[in-house]
Amino acid sequence: MLRFLWFPLVERYGQTKWGHYKSWIVVMQSFLALATCVCALPRFQTDLSTLLIFVSLICIFAATQDIATDALAVGLLTPQERGIGNSIQIASSSLGTILGGGGLLILLSRWGWTTSLLAMVVCLMLALIPVMFHHEPVQVRPVLSSKNPKANYLQSF
Repeated sequence: MLRFLWFPLVERYGQTKWGHYKSWIVVMQSFLALATCVCALPRFQTDLSTLLIFVSLICIFAATQDIATDALAVGLLTPQERGIGNSIQIASSSLGTILGGGGLLILLSRWGWTTSLLAMVVCLMLALIPVMFHHEPVQVRPVLSSKNPKANYLQSF
């Protein structure tokens, strides 16, 4: 909900060797996996305050990755393709939430806390494979365009 506060950071900074948005996606997904590994430690089953801190970090990492993913999609799709692209993205996200969340609950009841979360880490890292093979075009930075007055305002951040 508060992603608008730090999206200018994602727009402005990024490594061009990998790709501006790809670098954010890879780094945030890796941080997400690392934070989930930490949450998998057995002590987090009883240490609620520390668990909440790491779950908050996971939310921040996921939100930042989502900013980069959305920006990459906007840059790769033509204006005519963006509606269907957004529909596919939302449907896929909803399906992933239902299947992933439900699957994690089933694993949690069968395998326990640590093993379930480590299985989630494996899935997070496997999701990076197609991202690593993606070659981001250099010109994919449409949000900060000088033709858009609102975007000029965003450049001031």
